[in-house]
This record gives sequence, structure tokens and C-alpha cells, in this order.
Amino acid sequence: MTPTRPTVLAAVAAISLVLGLTSADVVDTVWGRSIPVPWSSAITVGAVAVALAGWALSFRRRLKAAGDGQPRVDPFVAVRTAALAMAASRTGAITAGLFGGIGLWYATDLSNAAARERAVICAVGVVASVALVLAALWLERICRLPDDSDSPPGELAAPDDGGDWVHPSVSATTRPRGGPR
Repeated sequence: MTPTRPTVLAAVAAISLVLGLTSADVVDTVWGRSIPVPWSSAITVGAVAVALAGWALSFRRRLKAAGDGQPRVDPFVAVRTAALAMAASRTGAITAGLFGGIGLWYATDLSNAAARERAVICAVGVVASVALVLAALWLERICRLPDDSDSPPGELAAPDDGGDWVHPSVSATTRPRGGPR
């Protein structure tokens, strides 16, 4: 897994912005009504951002305490957490773009009270989505492995016990012939 690049998130958000703007216009043109934007949508994205930031704080604390007599963090939990962070950053970019596009469509006619309210909801949704992206990037950064200073760049460090990552207690010399590699 490679770290998430901000350029990818910006491209996803830009594409989603165009899709949100276009879909709001198509719904208005074809069905003669505007896309409803409830407060619950922006609040939900904000709640997910807060939950992800809480997970990042908790996970960071667990990683720091792992060396002080506490049990190590399971590597599979760390990998799943990193995958969750990557998915959340992309989801946040998509929702930021959609809220932004729909909000821009509503911003074209702010004389209508309903359009003003929906534009405000979309603005809150964009802020919540950006908070989700930032929390996800922070969690992803927490899950990164530290660089091994003994190994040359680009080369993996030798395992401590000679085992592989699937069977850490079985070393390469004691593995039965024909067994998993």
C-alpha cells in the first residue's frame, strides 16, 4: 500500500464537484425540482470525521504504549486501520466534491430561502468532508511503519526470528518441505 497522495484526492474532489453540479442541473431540468440536501447528510459526515479522529487518537495512544509493557498492536489491525483511513480519505474527497457542486448550483440563486438554506447545508457538508479527509490522512500517517535505519533504502529488513509474516514462529530453516512459503 502506498500513502495517499493529496493530488489524487484533489482530482477525485474535482470530478465529484463537476458531477454534483451537473446532476443538480439535470434533476432541475428533467424533473423540474431541486435536489434535496438534508441537514442529516452534513451532520453524518461530520460525525464520521469525529469518530475517525477519535479512532486515530486511540490508535496512536495504543501504538505509543506498546513498548511500555503493553501488548503489541496486532499487525492485521494496523493494516485494516490503514485501509479504513485510505477509504475514508477518498470518501471524504467524493462527498466534499458533491456537496461543493450541489452547493455551487444552489449559490446561483440565493434570493430563494430554500436555496440559501441548502447552500449553507452544502457549505457545512464541505467543511465536514474536509475534516473527514484530514482525520483519515492523519490516521493513515499514524499507521505507517517507521523506516529501518539498518537496511539500505528500498530493501526490506531481515526478520528478527527468521520467520515469515504469515507464520512468524516458523523459521525458514524449520519449515517443512512442501509447506506454505
